[in-house]
Amino acid sequence: GNRWGQLGDGTTRHRFVPQRVVIQGDPRIVSIAVGDDHVMAVDKGGLVYGWGRHDLGQVGRGDLADRVLRPSSVKVPGNGKVATIAAGNACSFAIRSTGALYAWGHAAPMEDMMPSAGLGATRGGVGTVSAPVRLTLTGAAKAEHVDAGQRHLVVVTRDGELQTFGFNPFGRPLPHKLTLHPSWGRVTAVSAGDNHTLALTTRGTVLAWGLNRSGQLGTGDTTARDQPVKIVVPGFSGRVVQVLAGGDTSYLRAHDRIYAWGHSAWGQHGAGVTDDVLRPRRIP
Repeated sequence: GNRWGQLGDGTTRHRFVPQRVVIQGDPRIVSIAVGDDHVMAVDKGGLVYGWGRHDLGQVGRGDLADRVLRPSSVKVPGNGKVATIAAGNACSFAIRSTGALYAWGHAAPMEDMMPSAGLGATRGGVGTVSAPVRLTLTGAAKAEHVDAGQRHLVVVTRDGELQTFGFNPFGRPLPHKLTLHPSWGRVTAVSAGDNHTLALTTRGTVLAWGLNRSGQLGTGDTTARDQPVKIVVPGFSGRVVQVLAGGDTSYLRAHDRIYAWGHSAWGQHGAGVTDDVLRPRRIP
């Protein structure tokens, strides 16, 4: 799909084979983050680029323009180069090497983290931030990892805390600090789906919380959780090295094995079934 120019080729034509994204200066891109209709990228020097839909400021170019955007750089204020980026539903985030967290786009996940003057224009009753603004974490913590879903933001601090912001699917504000059991280990990675989140710890423990209507938390039921719970994989041995949350589906990787659970109506588990899966199941 390329309705909003999210393929970065300067057109709105859909593409069925890979197309190269042309960025001025041909920088060496080291990571990308994909939102609903926009894409962010960061180069080796810590400069951020964005393209695609920008009606809520999610590309960060400093104005609101509902039109096709070719790749252009986004200047993130502050000291230090950008080390990590994330893209959610019409919003974008960047962590500088100093641990400072910046955001732009749809304001819902970040309103309670911004200075009062930080909220930008309003379009259709929705607060927008059209250029990067620094966010304040609870306890003046520094950010290490970040990811965003439809209306929530999850941050791992350099002290190993899990902090969340925004709203749950029922419109209730999220708790700023989540409870972590000491036996789980320190969180090293997070991945946000539409309305749920996965985390991985130094001990290979997989944690999940949020909406669970398709079993995407892997707990064997469809009950939502406000706080992280440990996921048990039936018959599993080894060490988990990666977790990934999709819209309403979840995955983990243990070197040469991949497991999936949650929504599978479109066959996204690769197991030949379209029923929701309530516990992690190995992909053949």
